[in-house]
Amino acid sequence: EQLVVGNNEGRVWVIDPGRVSDSRQQLSCLLEQTLLGSVIEISIAKFVVGVEQNFIAILFPQKLAIYRLVAEHDSHRLVVLHEHEMQGVAYNMCVGNFGRASTSQLCVQSVNCSLCVFECEHQLFKRNISCALHPGPIIYAPQSDSIVAASGGLLSSIKFSALAAASNTTHGKKLNPDWTFNLGDWPLSLAVIDTAPVQPSIVVLCKRVLLCFTHGGTLRFSIRLQCIATALLVYNSTSDAYLQLCIATTTRTLLFYADNILIWAAQLAIEPMQLNLCSFGTIYRSMVVILSERRLSIGYLGTEPSLFRLPASQTRFIDFHERQAEFMRLESAIRKKPSDALNVAGVDNRSALRFECTFSGLDEKSMARDVNEEVPSLTVDIAITSGQLSLNDVHLLCRTQFFAEQKYFVIANIRESYHLPITFYVKTQPITDLRCQFLLFSVSTGELCSTEIKLPLALMCRVTGTQRNVQYKLTFESSKTALEIGDLLPEFEAEKSTSIALQPILSDSIVSIFISPKSKRYRIQSDSLDALYVFADELISRVREKQAGVLLTCPAPLDHILQKLHIYIELEKRRISEESELERACTQLRGAQAAILAKLKAPTPASVAHIDALMQFSHSQLLVIIERVSRTETALRSASSSFSAALNLLHFLTSLNGKQFPINGYIVDCSAHTVSERLKWILSTLTRVDVNADLSSNELRSLIRSQCERCAPHMENIDEESDVEPEPELELGPEQIINPLVSGSLPFVRNAD
Repeated sequence: EQLVVGNNEGRVWVIDPGRVSDSRQQLSCLLEQTLLGSVIEISIAKFVVGVEQNFIAILFPQKLAIYRLVAEHDSHRLVVLHEHEMQGVAYNMCVGNFGRASTSQLCVQSVNCSLCVFECEHQLFKRNISCALHPGPIIYAPQSDSIVAASGGLLSSIKFSALAAASNTTHGKKLNPDWTFNLGDWPLSLAVIDTAPVQPSIVVLCKRVLLCFTHGGTLRFSIRLQCIATALLVYNSTSDAYLQLCIATTTRTLLFYADNILIWAAQLAIEPMQLNLCSFGTIYRSMVVILSERRLSIGYLGTEPSLFRLPASQTRFIDFHERQAEFMRLESAIRKKPSDALNVAGVDNRSALRFECTFSGLDEKSMARDVNEEVPSLTVDIAITSGQLSLNDVHLLCRTQFFAEQKYFVIANIRESYHLPITFYVKTQPITDLRCQFLLFSVSTGELCSTEIKLPLALMCRVTGTQRNVQYKLTFESSKTALEIGDLLPEFEAEKSTSIALQPILSDSIVSIFISPKSKRYRIQSDSLDALYVFADELISRVREKQAGVLLTCPAPLDHILQKLHIYIELEKRRISEESELERACTQLRGAQAAILAKLKAPTPASVAHIDALMQFSHSQLLVIIERVSRTETALRSASSSFSAALNLLHFLTSLNGKQFPINGYIVDCSAHTVSERLKWILSTLTRVDVNADLSSNELRSLIRSQCERCAPHMENIDEESDVEPEPELELGPEQIINPLVSGSLPFVRNAD
């Protein structure tokens, strides 16, 4: 067999890969010829009556030509046998023995969805398909003698006898398809197989789904793809009664299916565009793949067999004691903390991708847009370096509570360095975490790096008046003299050196900070538990920067934090219950719709008033449940932010006390599992908890409380301090001293009146 390949420049190649075993790249090309016009499609079949030779049919935009391959000694050339001028612009074509003919015929589809049937040098007829909007793939189904076309997401089968008997005029016989099916996706390719013992089937490949039909239009099975498909190959290499499929995808992968079961996947170096099976020389049924970069690949499935070769002997000596010591050394390096693992001796970080995040201060003129109040902004400059490499397809992801116009960037090409500014400000929600995480990776090389920065505190709050009577208070005991507000928060103007109040933007909560130099204490208090973490973390980090070696302790408000856990888990359970109720209501509504449609399609009219009442009731009930689910989702989002801030506070306070609590606020995000399932898994690694056990919120609270009590420091009595100066004590004379054991020691003063 030979390959005939054409391109949009009108050039045609005839290739025989099995012609010469040596120098195959140079001698396997039999012909390279330039034709007039772009090549749309090529088909090979016996188009001439009484001739057993195969001919080449090439479809051009304005012409259909049938060629003969003529060999003269070592040279080959294409000779035109027949040509047909197209009345419109051609789109594609299919080959088949239409009407059980003895020779192969051609059916050409134009861009206006008209079909022209050709037999050798004759044009038999032309038919316009009125129901088609734009052209799609077509194929001939010999089992039913039909032409199957997919146009605009609609699959239709037209009998050739009906196509031949129809007329293009309005008074002729109307052309009606034998059956139709709504695909719901964009069709890419069609294939037909009728080789015994496989059931005759029509296979339709769409962008994200594959559908298999009988010739009567009944759906056999469907395959939902996880990526975009590009090409389809249907073949039969065994005598089994199942359908064998090969699907090419944009992820450079070939997926092999037996009916709807994935049996194998193969990875290619370049994206495949077209698939086929051919035999060359002694090689039977090799896979031919046309790749996207003007490449043609011929391969086979499997690995090189080594049945008749002895396995290679082990010629080098292995010192198992040395290998065991090396293994133990590497295992200890892996178990270290990430901060310590970077400095392991002998471990070289060879990643060429680097990036650095810098900012000098808040923007002089705020870049915030579409906000109702004056909000500061901060521009972070990200400098990306790739060393001596030129990296393509680099992705940058940003994760933070601050608002940015774009948090996902795709950089097409980086040559040595690249600068990217990102502006952050508060727009949609109050900020409860100053951390900003960046992840940078290159798809082409696999280079990966990440970093985390803390944005300034002045970006998310402003100064206001202090509050004394609040609900939540954190008191930090320090081993050194407490610092003043001006030293810790120099970017804010405080009226007193021992107190300041800050209000987060877009929030009604006020966070007050008090300092007692005499008792060496810092107090942070607010009416909102959500706002405490960000200020406590920032304050303590600044204290540690100013005072090296300072020891700070603070008891955690465990009851309030566990109450947030209880609220969130109860909302999760309510959402799951309401979603199941919503599914039941949808099923009931679909059942009512199906019943009323069945009644309306019945040949005899019937009353549908009762079914219509059921459908109206189901619809109103569905709207009520949807509204309830929407309210629960809103409450769950609010509880998620509050619970995340509470867990961050708990993690911060336990680590401040010298212990490490393994749960923080990130447990709420980035997972399809519920928080209760994730908590059970974490607690199962710490205690004897069954992961599959159905634990209530109270049981989870008690387990977390027991873990936190192991991390908690010794709690002392903390007295409330007051800003009011104490009144001077009155000095009493000896006669005014009260002796509780002596009668009459209470002084008596006569009333002057």
